[in-house]
Amino acid sequence: MCRQTSYCTSKSQSSLKGLTRRLFYAAGFCLLFSNFICGQNAPPEPLSQPAKQIDLSNLGFHGLPPLERFTLRGNVTVHFLNREHVLVTFDARKLMKRVPETATGHQDRMIRAEVVDIASGSISKQTEWYVHDKRRYLWALTTGKLLLRKLNSLYEIDSELNEKLLITFPSELLWVDTTPDGKHIIVETALLVPQASKNEATGKTTITAKRPRVKIDYLDAATLTVERSLMASGSLELNTSNAGYTDYVRSSRGGVWLVRFGMGQEQRRPIARVKSPCTPDLRFATENTVFIGRCSNNNTAYSGSFFSVAGYPLWRQRWEQLQHFPTIARSEDASRIAIGTVTAARDSHSEATTDDADETEEDAPRWPDVEQEIRVVETATGKLLLSTRVKTVVLNNPTFALAPLGERLAVLDGTMLSIFDLPVMSQDERAKFVAMAAGTPELSAPGAVSPAAGSQGESAEDEQAAYGKTEAEFDSAASSEAPTSDAERTTSQASVPRSATSHEQRSTFRVGTNEVEVDLVVTDSRGHPVRGLSAVDFKIQEDGRPQKIRYFHGIFTSLQLSRKKQVQRQLMHPRRRQPRTYSATKFCEGRIKRWSPLCSIS
Repeated sequence: MCRQTSYCTSKSQSSLKGLTRRLFYAAGFCLLFSNFICGQNAPPEPLSQPAKQIDLSNLGFHGLPPLERFTLRGNVTVHFLNREHVLVTFDARKLMKRVPETATGHQDRMIRAEVVDIASGSISKQTEWYVHDKRRYLWALTTGKLLLRKLNSLYEIDSELNEKLLITFPSELLWVDTTPDGKHIIVETALLVPQASKNEATGKTTITAKRPRVKIDYLDAATLTVERSLMASGSLELNTSNAGYTDYVRSSRGGVWLVRFGMGQEQRRPIARVKSPCTPDLRFATENTVFIGRCSNNNTAYSGSFFSVAGYPLWRQRWEQLQHFPTIARSEDASRIAIGTVTAARDSHSEATTDDADETEEDAPRWPDVEQEIRVVETATGKLLLSTRVKTVVLNNPTFALAPLGERLAVLDGTMLSIFDLPVMSQDERAKFVAMAAGTPELSAPGAVSPAAGSQGESAEDEQAAYGKTEAEFDSAASSEAPTSDAERTTSQASVPRSATSHEQRSTFRVGTNEVEVDLVVTDSRGHPVRGLSAVDFKIQEDGRPQKIRYFHGIFTSLQLSRKKQVQRQLMHPRRRQPRTYSATKFCEGRIKRWSPLCSIS
């Protein structure tokens, strides 16, 4: 979004000092820009008040610094164990003794897990987990059970915080996720596949190299049997249900997206066709329903539509401001869901920083002025039950959760854990949910569109449901859009073939990338950086094949400190910043796109 606006283009002329300052200036202004141009006349929705609040600073959790809240690291989680107990985990941030088998390069840390009793506000159980990196470490399974990752091993955690080793992978574990019902585990592991070449003269086949590949396995959480496998050329971080995954196809004229669902290429069927100037967000609400988030065509509002995977529309919600990073929490049977989205703060304020107290206001980093809006709705109809906002946003971390029966919501804001009580589901809502869960939502009337959904900028042509049609039938029925060839289409995760039950049927992903960045440091025999190098001084090979260098940029700093001096400086001046070794980059352009997830949405 940011790089498509004249606002960011004009700001790109300014130079931002320091890597952290550049990153969060970009992220903050990108989201703040959406606040400037959003409709401000619509009255805000009434916010719900919590039934109970628990200050976790009294229990050892003192919040996260801004740098960790916005860097997509796994630092804090919130999960219900039952109606009366919430599990809160966080980085203990303390000195620790590293285990002897720890490999070089690991980012070892201790995760503290505390079971909070809601009635008393005290800790009923607690433990610590030794993990080896900064990635996410905890996922929900069925009620009272969670999945814990320690490097390349997966453990089951029960309500008593007991650990049970499930499986250890021989190769690197790149990605872990669970299906919406918590009954299946999705893992992506690294493989080296032998690559054969045939000598035409002798007719012999030899193994010349091993090509890196990624294997995606669907594991039954109870038995750990592999139900199906897919192959990819790179990690996809696949968000999926047990029956398949979603992707989108963009039409040649742009702005129109075909959303599809299925496990393999032959089984893929259309869900809907939507109009959106930005790439749509796809999330599974339940095993058989999909949330499609999109930007409005005529303004900067945001719409979220719910469809069954068969292509039947359920309901639609609308946000008056542009939203980012949608996340979904569910009750045990998924009859209720909580939708969390990040947007520019409505009450603009500057967040104080304590990292550089001795710096001037001009030099101090500016953190994104954003908030998270959380809505709890009935899954079948979209009826709004609760709306609240979180001022202390933590990206890519599950900081809110629904109780197993959907009667409570827990939200972490800073160090405050808020508990909200929700009304009992009506019989009519239950009947509609049963019809939806059975895969027959057409038996009940579609849920009403939220009141704001009929605002300006929306029309019936913005969404077209497939209603169970095949892709060919859906294309022919869409008279307003000319058919497009495969060469004119681009997909979210490229073309994904059939699922594999045998070696011959194994699916293959083709993953493309627009740019690959390679960072390196060139020094002489004394460790001093070498000046005056250009692209012609370097050669890059991939699998033995030379690659063309399309862009080269040298970065040099005259301030070169030994590791010993850096440590001494940090001990003497703990608030002093590290030497700035990165040159200034243009706003929302160049290398900043790699570090600023809030500015990467187009």
